[in-house]
Amino acid sequence: MRLPELFDILRGYQGTSLTLWNVYIGVVLGLLGYAITGKHALRFSVRLLLALGFVLFVWGNLTFLERTQRMVHAVSVEIGAVAQESRIESDALRDELETLHKRQPSSVAKLHLAVDAIVIALIFMAPPLISRYENAPARA
Repeated sequence: MRLPELFDILRGYQGTSLTLWNVYIGVVLGLLGYAITGKHALRFSVRLLLALGFVLFVWGNLTFLERTQRMVHAVSVEIGAVAQESRIESDALRDELETLHKRQPSSVAKLHLAVDAIVIALIFMAPPLISRYENAPARA
């Protein structure tokens, strides 16, 4: 393959990765807003259903994110190999392209799972705390 084709593939996978992160952020914010502000969220069964649904979503989202990151890395390795064989006039560009294959794919799992744990904790802890604060007697 040629470099322009590889860059198109790379951009596609990077775009997919960004879309998956944006969907994740939207779901997290929506879920927290729903869990924290809704009176119905005070029931434990509702919070448990929200947490279980979130875990299923997280599993799918993280699986696709990891797969996409592996593909970004694989295409980057191919770009580095093609760059070594190509005649690129710019030394800086050639050096940058050739080092792509030496970079390891970043793992998004640690960040993802840390945020996931915080979200699940907030689903269970925030509504009772907010309810207790709202029902507290007013101070003079």
